[in-house]
Amino acid sequence: MSTQIDKLPADVKAQLALKYQRRDLGHIVKIYKAHGIPPAEYGELLNSLIKSLYRSRMHGVILTAYKDHGQLSEYTVPELLLGMFASGDYAAFLKQAHRFGFYKEFPDKIEAAIAWHRDKGMADTVAWERKFAELRAALE
Repeated sequence: MSTQIDKLPADVKAQLALKYQRRDLGHIVKIYKAHGIPPAEYGELLNSLIKSLYRSRMHGVILTAYKDHGQLSEYTVPELLLGMFASGDYAAFLKQAHRFGFYKEFPDKIEAAIAWHRDKGMADTVAWERKFAELRAALE
């Protein structure tokens, strides 16, 4: 049985193959959507890629795609955020936690990540403190 993916032009198939090779999740979904391919046709392929990204601790790639396209797999935003924190990717953890509006769920981890920035003398410490203070105030 032929699918809509099978009917894509050769150049689009080549573009998709390259995006899969580069594990470029967000662009893959964008291409499918642009060509009207229903999620049922690419879900299994996408899920396989997402599992591979998850095993490789590339939680930020998954979260960025979620922000643009909604939740694409069984992995939840909190689960992915916790994975980022556990792997020590504090800068990306702060970025994604702020992007998704998470504070109440992880106040101790957010404060620990900001403290890590402060201890390292990173220039963006004050910005993170301000951003999360604003988010905390908005959620109260």
